[in-house]
Amino acid sequence: MPADLSQLGGKPWAPLTSMFVLENNDVWKVFSNMFWLWSFGFILQDLTGGKKIIPVFIYGALGGIIAFVLAHQLLPSLRDYKPIANLSAVPCGVMAVAVVTTLTSPGYRLFPMIAGGIPLWALTVLYLISSFATVSISDSGMLVTLAAAALTGLLFVFSLRRGYDWSEWMNRFFYWFNNLFNPDKPAAGKKTKDELFYNATSIPFTRTAKLTQERVDLLLDKINQQGYGSLTEEKKNY
Repeated sequence: MPADLSQLGGKPWAPLTSMFVLENNDVWKVFSNMFWLWSFGFILQDLTGGKKIIPVFIYGALGGIIAFVLAHQLLPSLRDYKPIANLSAVPCGVMAVAVVTTLTSPGYRLFPMIAGGIPLWALTVLYLISSFATVSISDSGMLVTLAAAALTGLLFVFSLRRGYDWSEWMNRFFYWFNNLFNPDKPAAGKKTKDELFYNATSIPFTRTAKLTQERVDLLLDKINQQGYGSLTEEKKNY
């Protein structure tokens, strides 16, 4: 993701691809980000289910991208690097997942059967040390970016505790897109029961009496003696 917005004209897909691609294909960065994302993602799934991991990751990456661009526009120390600065937003997404996981359940413990377990905050501290240790002190742009991603995760949890889940609309979109070309999906506005039963144009069952000559004679005798009005509705139908 370029810091210079004028470069986006030639590659408008950069904000999206930067969320999933690391620069220079650094093996250590790929491995470390995959490991931390798996670790915190597994815990977050255990705490809240699997529907928040991807939205939190995307929100964190977006928060990092916005901070990265703004920092290179506003900070004098970064303006000179704007034409050549690029960002991989993968660490930002991982940072947001780590923060949300930790704040969701600070008392969570790993391996609780072993001496009471390892507190989650200890894992988070180890992650923060490893993340910021790989960032040069002079690289203030990346420091601002990671801080913004952490703040995004904090705001996500704060909003969730207030009753508003930022991941809901995104999960609805994912569900809609996944079923867009699903041939087994029921047509919108149609219900199976309406098609099979309630929308019928004919009576599905009609009771028909079994008439015999003897029964007919009995009915005729009754009409002669008591009149047609003496018959019940069922006998009139005969």
